[in-house]
Amino acid sequence: MIQFTAYLIESLDVEKLKHLEHLEDHLIHGGHEGVSHASETLSDVVAILEGKPRKNFNQQTRITTKYDGAPSIVFGINPENGKFFVASKSAFNKNPKLNYNERDIEENHGHAPGLVAKLKAALVELQKIMPRSGGVFQGDLMYTKDDLTKNKDGSYSFTPNTITYTTDDPEQSRSAEVSNLGVVVHSRYIGKSLADAKVSFDVDQSAFRRNPDVHMINPEISGANIKPVEKKKYETEIQQALDIYSGMDDDIFNVVDGHDITMKTYINACVRDGTIPDG
Repeated sequence: MIQFTAYLIESLDVEKLKHLEHLEDHLIHGGHEGVSHASETLSDVVAILEGKPRKNFNQQTRITTKYDGAPSIVFGINPENGKFFVASKSAFNKNPKLNYNERDIEENHGHAPGLVAKLKAALVELQKIMPRSGGVFQGDLMYTKDDLTKNKDGSYSFTPNTITYTTDDPEQSRSAEVSNLGVVVHSRYIGKSLADAKVSFDVDQSAFRRNPDVHMINPEISGANIKPVEKKKYETEIQQALDIYSGMDDDIFNVVDGHDITMKTYINACVRDGTIPDG
């Protein structure tokens, strides 16, 4: 197992979205503000699970399912030329690979026939659901037509990566049956160019146009519930955490200042390996 000191000399490229930030990591890179953000977010999650009106919590707080699709698709209207494009994560390379037509896809990704097929399908289908206001979005491609398996009960299953998903109600099954492609859109990018665009997770699912050829799977969770015993456990544990925090020195986070990326990399490695971080 690599020691933490070894991670201090590593550098990481975190310019664009690679994964969603873990709540606990805000304590490392945000210090006292990170603690406040984590606490408020947890309170918002409980309020959502209780079914309280959105006015009772931060308007940007949402609970979503993390889907394991493949490939990750970046698509939308390039703000620099007004043209529709599709791309893999290579959209954010130093020399971005943006595909405006099938020839671009073949030239940029001809070494990966499977990816070529998925991108060609995305190029045709995702234009049909683009919001009228445009935008650049990122999501997970869940299936194309040939990936669907019909089950005896009328539902459909698909395995885009390592997890098999099954439509869980008749409406979803009907959408899958008539569609050519299934996609989950979870992020959008804001900026005058892709190079300086900033990621945002407040995707308005209702802004996308509806088309039967595209099965849009909404990652947002609503109408969930929390049991009284679960809420009581949360209240007890969050209070214990806040009590520990209130007893810390004001300058406690100074020791990790500037080392947030390397610390999170090290902690994630320990989690993967099942090892205990060294002191």
